[in-house]
Amino acid sequence: MNQGITNPTGYGLQNGLISFWNLEESSGTRLDSAPITAFKASANNLTANNAPANQAGKIGNAVALVRASNQYLSIASNSSLQFSSAMSLSAWVYFNTVPSTNLLGIVGKYATTNSAINEYALDFAGSLNTWQFKVRIGSTQSIAQYTSIPTVSTWYFAVCVYNGSSITLYINNAAASTLAASGTLNNSSTSPFLIGAMCNTVGTELSSTAFDGAIDAVGLWNRALNAEEMTYLYNGGNGRQFPLL
Repeated sequence: MNQGITNPTGYGLQNGLISFWNLEESSGTRLDSAPITAFKASANNLTANNAPANQAGKIGNAVALVRASNQYLSIASNSSLQFSSAMSLSAWVYFNTVPSTNLLGIVGKYATTNSAINEYALDFAGSLNTWQFKVRIGSTQSIAQYTSIPTVSTWYFAVCVYNGSSITLYINNAAASTLAASGTLNNSSTSPFLIGAMCNTVGTELSSTAFDGAIDAVGLWNRALNAEEMTYLYNGGNGRQFPLL
């Protein structure tokens, strides 16, 4: 019996779950579906900036982000969004366009465009054609990079895991890039958590980093997901959303 699966209903994915955004709403605030726990004093509901709408998602609907309109979702920093020893995030990502130069924010807690300051982030570097998962340990930024040009109008499942000894970026349920990294995550930034953009040192979103496409079913955990849990979330390419049953 695999001891990593602590609950056969949802493969224990509510263990250490901080927030999960199904992103079903057609407009306005995007609600955090995960329950209040000892890790979270209140729901991490996301403010919709510049009126993003929705579109057909991987599961149900997804938030539709138009780069030219500088659309993104945000919430102010709070302790539940800051991690120290381990963390995971997952998201379904759909590109309308793939940039040739810009660095695009997908999901993360960014402090500045200087990569040495990001707390944790999943983004795409157009100039390098790479997916990137970044974490900051002390003053050092560690980056797991996967070079692959996304196909437009195609859903990709990305999972980012820091387990205390390495960071790994998974794309479509396969390990795409792993980098040795150990230590306590630096969670000193007071900048917001964002979906669809990055921000600078004073927490101002940067239009040059705005994502163009759709993002769906975003999850955030204060622990490292295991292989069975990621496979369950991927669901043969069909995805899952909260309550993760």
